[in-house]
Amino acid sequence: MATMIPENVETFTTEGEGQFYKFLEVAAKPDSRHITWYTPNIEGKEPDFILFSQNVGLIIFEVKDWMLDQIWEANPQYFRLQVGYDIESRKSPFQQARDYQYNLVDKIKADGQLISRDAAHHGNVKIPFHHGVVFPNINKLEWINNGFERVTGTDKIFFWDDLHPSSDICSDTSGKCFQDALEKRYFKQLGVQELSIKENL
Repeated sequence: MATMIPENVETFTTEGEGQFYKFLEVAAKPDSRHITWYTPNIEGKEPDFILFSQNVGLIIFEVKDWMLDQIWEANPQYFRLQVGYDIESRKSPFQQARDYQYNLVDKIKADGQLISRDAAHHGNVKIPFHHGVVFPNINKLEWINNGFERVTGTDKIFFWDDLHPSSDICSDTSGKCFQDALEKRYFKQLGVQELSIKENL
């Protein structure tokens, strides 16, 4: 079982967050190469998930339980959604995840333990950072057919198709499909070290 922090969560903020937690718990293998944090507190900000992958680095995920027919309009900064009888404007989940990424980078830089001291990369964080979005109730084909990939693309999204128990990722007990999916979405980083980051988040 992958390392999950905290373990044995009884109540999730949304059903989709619970689904993604269970997905990572099962799919993020080999266990020793992955750590997942659920709603960690970063200077008062709480991203839905942070995943550490030894091959890829740190990925901040924002999970949205939206249905496709709720989305009236989308652009890189904001989505307009039908919520009950109202149309509401919400910050793009991609922008949310990116903002959390910047917050986490600032925290790690302030801590100083994961900052490079070598001349070529002095002052930079030693570990790569990425951000992504999870749509547990939207499948990839629907997203594309409705034209939303022209706004956000699909390269940084995990869809319903990925999280479904019968998906290739969930069916693969070795974790290779999951690792391939991460590397396809967030590009493989050669030479990423296994860092002692449990105590730093």
